[in-house]
Amino acid sequence: MKSGVCVCACGSGGHGEACVPVGASALPAAVGTAPRVYFSEGVTVRSVFVVPAGASEVTLRHIVLDGVSPVLYVPWMARGGVRVVVQNVSLQNGAVLYVMGGGVLRGAGASESNESGPVELSVCDVEALNGALVLTGTFPAGSVLTVTDSL
Repeated sequence: MKSGVCVCACGSGGHGEACVPVGASALPAAVGTAPRVYFSEGVTVRSVFVVPAGASEVTLRHIVLDGVSPVLYVPWMARGGVRVVVQNVSLQNGAVLYVMGGGVLRGAGASESNESGPVELSVCDVEALNGALVLTGTFPAGSVLTVTDSL
């Protein structure tokens, strides 16, 4: 508590609103996209990357995460809701893709906030070869998770 306000701290050396590991960098923004829309395609990730927070639409298509250190964080903070599409992604050799709910990003009480719209998460053709897709935090009422053709 600082001045009557609850303040959250990141564990394990994390930093920022998403508590990402020190040294993590954001994936480069796709050319010609608006800041509220994030699209990445045909990328191989071999380190820690973070999709820029605040996007209301995130599309990750034809991406390979390879190795123990690759972690791709998809935080969201859009007030009107967010759509996340994960399509044809391969998680290999211990790689992890995190989709982080509002409770993780905005601290205690975020799940009670009426400001966040629902999350629509569509996962299609994700292959987890000794890797994982992890959902963390709190997702608002009305959120939908659709998983098809994934293992």
